Amino acid sequence: MTFVLEEISPSDHEKYQLTDKNPFTHNRVLAYVWMIDRERNMYLRELGGRQRDDPYTLEFHCFWRGALLAICFDCRLEYITPRDVKVKWRYGGGDSLPVNLRPYVNEFYADLKEALTLYKSSGLASPFDSYVVEFDF
Repeated sequence: MTFVLEEISPSDHEKYQLTDKNPFTHNRVLAYVWMIDRERNMYLRELGGRQRDDPYTLEFHCFWRGALLAICFDCRLEYITPRDVKVKWRYGGGDSLPVNLRPYVNEFYADLKEALTLYKSSGLASPFDSYVVEFDF
């Protein structure tokens, strides 16, 4: 199975015990969408970001192989045409993988890249016609 970009259902909110508090800013999370792969039991959920002082940073919760991680990415857009963009994702810090998952770091990065490719530049609200996605991690 692959990732699906969708609104979070009330049953999934309960099943995954999703928090409504951003661990980076301690603000309330207002995002109601995620990228989820139910077969792999992994999700990536935007918590917020694009703050006035740093409009390029996006904060996410990532649930991967039983570990819940708070991670940040720097997201930059380069316009190819007015309707086509290149999205560049750079890892910006956050929680480290637990020791038992560190041997699988390359699989973790591959899964993150797959989810962020689906996310494009802003999830369900991504406004452009086409995307080229690049990663710096």
